[in-house]
Amino acid sequence: MRGIRGLILLTMAALSVHATDLQVGYSEKVVNLPENISLAGYIQRRLVKGSAASYSRYFKPSTGRMNDSVAKTIVIDDGRQLIFLSTLEVIAVEPELRARVEERLRTMINRPLELNMFATHTHSGPGGYVKVKLWQQLATDAYFEDVFNQFAESLVDSAMSAYSSMEKVRMSYVTGSVEDFIYNRRSGPFLNPKLHIVKFVNSKNHPVVSIINFPIHGTALGPENMLVSGDLPAMVENKMGEKTQTPFMFFSGAAGDVGPKIDVITPTSFDTAAITPYPSIETIDGFTNRLTDKINVFWKQTDFVETKPVISKTFNIELPLAQADLGACMRSVLPRPFQWVANFFFKVKLPEDLNRPMVVNMVHLAPLTFYMIPGEPIGEIGSAIEKYSIDNNFPNPMVMALANSYYGYILTEKEFARGGYETCNSFYGKTYGTLFLSGISDAVNSFSLFVKANRF
Repeated sequence: MRGIRGLILLTMAALSVHATDLQVGYSEKVVNLPENISLAGYIQRRLVKGSAASYSRYFKPSTGRMNDSVAKTIVIDDGRQLIFLSTLEVIAVEPELRARVEERLRTMINRPLELNMFATHTHSGPGGYVKVKLWQQLATDAYFEDVFNQFAESLVDSAMSAYSSMEKVRMSYVTGSVEDFIYNRRSGPFLNPKLHIVKFVNSKNHPVVSIINFPIHGTALGPENMLVSGDLPAMVENKMGEKTQTPFMFFSGAAGDVGPKIDVITPTSFDTAAITPYPSIETIDGFTNRLTDKINVFWKQTDFVETKPVISKTFNIELPLAQADLGACMRSVLPRPFQWVANFFFKVKLPEDLNRPMVVNMVHLAPLTFYMIPGEPIGEIGSAIEKYSIDNNFPNPMVMALANSYYGYILTEKEFARGGYETCNSFYGKTYGTLFLSGISDAVNSFSLFVKANRF
């Protein structure tokens, strides 16, 4: 009897390692923005003279709303810790905003938790929330404390509502290829069209929320648009919600050089604003319908997977000194006959607050592994991360960009040398991509050992 009892206990212990009960909650809250807030993103909206509007200084004020700006949150609970995944319909994440919200959550929830915050990268989202002065001048407009606070309150509200609505779920997953809807906007040969869908389904077999992870720039609307909008990611979420009557959250993949293939004309990063056409709302709507039809096919094909306890770890990656290559910037905006002028420009150091290690979070929710990258890696960089993951026995990697902060475009040395818009907005020199991948490779190796040592 003692031997049988021991065998039963060992079997139960083994099962506890291989299967974990998950609870998941989801919520979204509208961000109550002031009227006429400026739109963050396109430099073409920059004003020569300051604005007289209350919430616009350097950029044109918005004239209305295409959709409400929304803060969304998923919370995942494995019984040991809470993982919050929040998105905002903004161009990039202000790191102090993430820190403020996480601190608030820690005071309200007496449990180990981690917050990962993501930008959808819309270029028609609100500005006014970023404290870094360089970003204010280039994309996000002057900082307004009440706008920052409103974002924080909406994020806290969505997170707490998600936490209070948690329910037991099973997780299903699928990956597929969606190559017909994207293109390499640097005219390069590399394109990774991998789509990931994660579905959390409750005891009534109803999806609580689904994750879409896909490498595509969320910039269908051009600088002429003056309505607040979540742009392509919000359109995809809303249309998928209409098709399935369930909520969705969109997370961008390694889309630094990936554009939406909306029209016959596919502008490159080397085209100037003067000759770059932007599609009409009707054309964008048709494109989004076709894209979500394709996503919906995969969404219906997800398979249930056995989950294990969540394991997460944070890694610091050291970077070179931040600098701006003004010559590359000029080449990205000057017409081709005048690009020789760029040779007279040089590199300049950027503000000290950009000289900090990059923080990368990794979350293992077996059989999936999430890589939270605080920047815009090009497709080739993203595929390298996937390879490191697979080589370390994490077979289902999901690269989730624009997470928790913003460190610009992450390019290979070869792509950096080609110049263009992405090089202009890559802040750590030509070796940035090489050093980043070296750091990521070491971090994935370390994470693999950490996961093996902490299996429960």
